[in-house]
Amino acid sequence: QLTKLRDLRADYVYMNTVWQAPAVALRDRHKLGLDKEMTITGVYWHIPDLVMALSGEEYFSNYVLTWPAALPTETEIPGVKQAMDFYNRYRSGKPGLSYFYGIGEAEQIHEALKRTIKAVGHAGLTGINIKKHGFETLKDFVGGGVLKITNFSETERRGAQWIRMIQYVQGEKPGTGRFEAISDWYSTPAIVPQELK
Repeated sequence: QLTKLRDLRADYVYMNTVWQAPAVALRDRHKLGLDKEMTITGVYWHIPDLVMALSGEEYFSNYVLTWPAALPTETEIPGVKQAMDFYNRYRSGKPGLSYFYGIGEAEQIHEALKRTIKAVGHAGLTGINIKKHGFETLKDFVGGGVLKITNFSETERRGAQWIRMIQYVQGEKPGTGRFEAISDWYSTPAIVPQELK
């Protein structure tokens, strides 16, 4: 596939897949000598921590993807600081990006549970009540700021409703690279057929 794309002179290759495919594409792109000419890009289901574990950091040049959460370097965001405190207390090394996305979703779940308990008490913690009194009441919810803004409703159930483009920047030494935002946040409206709303 990459040789066909090379022959078509594709400079951007968008992959709407999970992490195994971009890991292979990054390695094969390198074998073909296309690291500078061809940008690999895609959705946040790439889960960059897992892509790197499969492909290796040395293949991450010219790698861009969408990402719905704050980055570990954005320590001025309260949720990122709290996430780092959690991480340093219970783990070692440095956290991957997916850790912060998980923290953002945990904030949404925690807030939905708190609101449900306030509305119907502990005995009322059922799936229907959590949906109605919890998630569907999350309007303009920011939490600690790890995720941008959440607006759930009867038909809006996506946790990641805002996104940015990020790219990997190699460090001076192996293991010192990092992802950086290369766009502002932008809203991602749901593309759902009318009959499924």
